[in-house]
Amino acid sequence: MNYFVLATHAVTVDGEWVTPEVVQPVDFGSLHCIYCKLQIGVRFDPLTATKMFMHLPGNINNIPRLKTCRFSKLQTVTEQTSSQTILPTEKRLRPVNTTIRQWRCCWCDTCWHGDKICPQCDEWIYALEDNH
Repeated sequence: MNYFVLATHAVTVDGEWVTPEVVQPVDFGSLHCIYCKLQIGVRFDPLTATKMFMHLPGNINNIPRLKTCRFSKLQTVTEQTSSQTILPTEKRLRPVNTTIRQWRCCWCDTCWHGDKICPQCDEWIYALEDNH
């Protein structure tokens, strides 16, 4: 297995359900996966300053348990379907008959009044109605 299996939540030794955002440093060594019962480690991303839960199989004998974990199956399904569901930019159809209103682009942070297509980055999927 050449990839890491991330987890969205874990359980402490006391049975408390925790997420990476609320886990206490005291519990870092005592986290386990709900589904496969393997130990969970906490990974810090220095660029985004976020914490993530990652399975720690320990030895080679725990790999079959890790492969059958629900979190492992979720990652492989999303990896397979992610390229199929998102179309490349050139294949997306431009919207027609959009409402003229105040828009804000979440991608380039531009505000404008008019059609939903951003005048700066020429995208429309990141445009939200600006209520300010």
